[in-house]
Amino acid sequence: MRTHTLGFPRIGGNRELKKAVEDYWKGAATRQQLEDSARAIRLRNWTLQREAGIDVVPVGDFALYDHILDAALLLGVIPPRFRNGDAPRDIDLMFRMARGQGGDHPVAPLEMTKWFDTNYHYLVPELDAATTFAPDAAPLLAQLDEALAAGFTPKAVLPGPMTFLWLSKRVDGGTRWSLLPALLDAYGALLRDVATRCPLIQLDEPILSLDLGSGPDDIRSRFVPAYARLRVAVPDATLLLASYFAPVADNLPVALSLPVDVVHLDLVRGPEDLAPALDILTRAAARQPVDSGLPQSGIALSLGVINGRNVWRVDADKAAAPVRAAVAALGTDRVWVAPSCSLLHTPVDLDAETGLDPEVAQWLAFARQKCAEVRLVADMCDLNGRADAPETAAALARNRTALAARA
Repeated sequence: MRTHTLGFPRIGGNRELKKAVEDYWKGAATRQQLEDSARAIRLRNWTLQREAGIDVVPVGDFALYDHILDAALLLGVIPPRFRNGDAPRDIDLMFRMARGQGGDHPVAPLEMTKWFDTNYHYLVPELDAATTFAPDAAPLLAQLDEALAAGFTPKAVLPGPMTFLWLSKRVDGGTRWSLLPALLDAYGALLRDVATRCPLIQLDEPILSLDLGSGPDDIRSRFVPAYARLRVAVPDATLLLASYFAPVADNLPVALSLPVDVVHLDLVRGPEDLAPALDILTRAAARQPVDSGLPQSGIALSLGVINGRNVWRVDADKAAAPVRAAVAALGTDRVWVAPSCSLLHTPVDLDAETGLDPEVAQWLAFARQKCAEVRLVADMCDLNGRADAPETAAALARNRTALAARA
């Protein structure tokens, strides 16, 4: 049973990224020093996750400023006001898009707005009729090379094309969705390049947690043909589709009918998704028709059972229940265990909080500890001996003691 995370905090355990970026802005650090700091944080993040028991680490979740801005740069979505001849897509361009430019030739930055219902804010990509996509996977490939060279099992992470387009805005009054065919071509090129380094690719589509069943854009019906095109681009890659922050609900049949290999469900915010998902997949395996058409009968489920948006220790017994149900229906090899969403929304490591009352500290779990909770729940539900291992029993006993103390 695989364990993975959808993303990890990028600020650093002691806010190293904040200091490194601000030093670069002030001219107190060189670009090389900033890049070295970023590389060190990524390596530390991957190490923390693996040491906590995570099998597959995310690559592409890290950003110096914002991951949607990074995706826009990968796709070549650069508004004309930021272009400077043949200037490269480098750190300085990225910061100019994020912060704007003052002086004699002021340039307004991209708009910033809330990332779904979180307190995180992302930079809104700008599109118009003249937008042309120019994909360049080099920055992501470089990070994958870092992870591979350090001995990690990586998973490339990108915003999915449907969510990227939904989060963008047309500045000329046109519809975003007219650009979908060209965007899918760009995504296909990116995925082909990424698959040469990493056969496992996570595409984040949190708009599947929204009501897509109405409106003139008919977004729900666009998913299947869009992902069919992506599958043609990378027929041998393992594609993981991730939705989070709410139940998938009415969009579940669509999500499970896509030509992907793994679908991630946020069972913290949407526990009601599991029963219909298992019903759809088991009926598909038995070749019984379902309303949406026959899903991929061998699809695996990634179950987000550890809350990625709070700082409280998990109730491991409660979190293990849906995993056991999925294992009973699908088998161990078709169940992955994960946090509900990216751990971006949590602090990095509880062990750094040396001033906490020990009684209170045992109630808490930050990103590093949540990775260990993912491992614990997976081991509790494992059919190959880990459930009965002494270390599993000891970790579960500590979990139960802490929950009883908090109660």
